[in-house]
Amino acid sequence: MNKLLVFITFLLITEVNSNSQGWEVLNSNVTTNLYGVDFIDYNTGIVCGLSGTMIKTTNSGLVWFNSNSGLSASLYDVEFVNDFVGFCCGTSGIFKTTNSGLNWFSVLSGLQINEIEIITLDIIYAGGFSGVYKSTNQGLNWNNTTTGYSGQTWGLHFIDENTGYAMGSAASTRKTTNGGLNWFGGLPWFPGEYTFNECHFFNSGTGFVLYSSVIPPPNSSQTGGIYKANSMNSFVLVWSAANRSLGGLTFTGTDTAYAVGGGLSGTAYVAIILQSIDGGDTWSAQQTNFINQSMNDLCFLDSKFGFAVGRAGTIIKTQTGGVNSVNLVNENIPESFSLSQNYPNPFNPSTKILFSIPFVETTQRVVSLKVYDALGREVTTLVNQQLSPGTYQVEWNASNYTSGLYFYKLTSGDFAETKKMILIK
Repeated sequence: MNKLLVFITFLLITEVNSNSQGWEVLNSNVTTNLYGVDFIDYNTGIVCGLSGTMIKTTNSGLVWFNSNSGLSASLYDVEFVNDFVGFCCGTSGIFKTTNSGLNWFSVLSGLQINEIEIITLDIIYAGGFSGVYKSTNQGLNWNNTTTGYSGQTWGLHFIDENTGYAMGSAASTRKTTNGGLNWFGGLPWFPGEYTFNECHFFNSGTGFVLYSSVIPPPNSSQTGGIYKANSMNSFVLVWSAANRSLGGLTFTGTDTAYAVGGGLSGTAYVAIILQSIDGGDTWSAQQTNFINQSMNDLCFLDSKFGFAVGRAGTIIKTQTGGVNSVNLVNENIPESFSLSQNYPNPFNPSTKILFSIPFVETTQRVVSLKVYDALGREVTTLVNQQLSPGTYQVEWNASNYTSGLYFYKLTSGDFAETKKMILIK
């Protein structure tokens, strides 16, 4: 192979590695649009969506089953207080479960509620088409804390039981410091009709707000973005994009944050997944060409482990913070495919797998590396993307899996090879 071809191949390898996929697509077994997701722990989670969709997993997303007894209306948010008690909301109000989602019953009906914010088992807030509601008796009774306010609330976040923010349509932004007894707002924004979606505040003044614009500001083509609030009267635009909107925002600490959204590109939907590692001051887009649906909500259990949901039953999962752990370890072009024995083996909780991709009829091959349990059931996907020729290393962190025998299988075109590994805890 001449030096020019080697150089071009190296450039292709570098580009693929820097934009690699760190999410895996899960099989939700539903096709309705999904709008809310909440995980109680690393294994148990629940997702809601249109037409009374409520699905649950107890094995970290490997299998999902219906958990919608008592539900029929469209649902926009779901939050659990503990393993047993949870709330969901949507076009028909608020519903509660006391048996881990096995059955749901209505606790507020007759109006649309878009978001639930649980402070404690007793103190719960909800935002909807007629303002913000509050319950002080575990969701059994609700009072409107924003009487006379006609705006729609889409984003709700409380720092504690007294200080909270409500964001919504028609550029509505409101704040309370006394548990909803009084609200004030009317923040100065750029001209234009905005809808404010999710928000997150660290303290009384510093936070982030997602927005979408119906009429863009003067001399601007942005239609969706993120504002950072430095105070109630000082906002800075930190990310924006044309013809896109953002619907989900979460912080896993003071530094790491994620946001999701999407929009139409021609006749196809595209996803947006953003990550910040500097407390929200700057945001970088992650690769999303592995899905063709916009995303609506997300839930992270730590800075790396999370789920996101979106249109047409889409659920995706990451264990690496959306960054693929595939690393190019050798620029030389292998003569053949190879899959090495993982090291260490046995392992606890992490192990590394080395594999090689040769130069074939194309410069890039779709490579899949999946892990299966002893019964042959797929456990996780470590790699599922195009890779240029080279030798790669991927790490599997099995902290959330049980001890036992596992298999890992590398496939690319007609090539397939499987090896065993043992997790001992």
